[in-house]
Amino acid sequence: MGFKQRFRFFYNLDYHYAFVQVILMVTSILIAFWVDTWWQGKQDIKKEDAYLSALESELEENRAKYNAHLQVLNDDIKTTNAFLSLLQENQTGDIPSDSLQKYLWPLITVETLSPTRAALDDIVNSGGMQYIRSDILRRQIATYKQSFEFDFDKQQMTAELWSKTLSVFNLNNINLSLLVPARPERSLDSRRSVQVPRMNFSSNFSSLDRKKYANRLTQRILLINRLRQTHDDVLNNIRILLFQLGRKGDAENSSNTIRG
Repeated sequence: MGFKQRFRFFYNLDYHYAFVQVILMVTSILIAFWVDTWWQGKQDIKKEDAYLSALESELEENRAKYNAHLQVLNDDIKTTNAFLSLLQENQTGDIPSDSLQKYLWPLITVETLSPTRAALDDIVNSGGMQYIRSDILRRQIATYKQSFEFDFDKQQMTAELWSKTLSVFNLNNINLSLLVPARPERSLDSRRSVQVPRMNFSSNFSSLDRKKYANRLTQRILLINRLRQTHDDVLNNIRILLFQLGRKGDAENSSNTIRG
């Protein structure tokens, strides 16, 4: 059998037709790949928008909460300073019981804040960070999370430290005589109901008691000031994030307008 007869299929093949078929096949694959990539990109953008929209709403809510709690801490420092002045100015004689009632309750515990974190946890724990296209935005969210958690831990530590310090001091150093009724205490964990025990205070502070209690009040002011600093850090990160989210929204709106 001759060479041409053996490979007559290739000699009879319409190469132009085969070339067109290959081109069409490759083009179809590329178009399908492009459509799939475009569709996946659209879905990723929708997921990014959903995550960031929820985070933005949560940031606004937490900004209001932190600003309100900063006012609580500012009032706490005013109350502490007022009681401190009362102890320092009235070195002899009894402190009126109504003054004790006025100052002791606000100073029994440290008021804590329970911020909202569902959107932050969702975006971090469910893999939402991978849908955020901006590296700057991802880094800022991580910074916000860090300051947010540091502030939360600081609140717990401050509340526990003050509770232990105040409790030990009252039991060891104050002659108990004046009953102060118990009241519910606000807790970081809203599911937990904490009842402040019945506390007794004497209206007649000895010189040593006054000095020791004044030192405790000074410590409280330092603790509250540290809390205000961590609150300020969180608020600063919230402001930066909201600004970046606003700029992102403006940029997308501008891009859509140009496309239209």
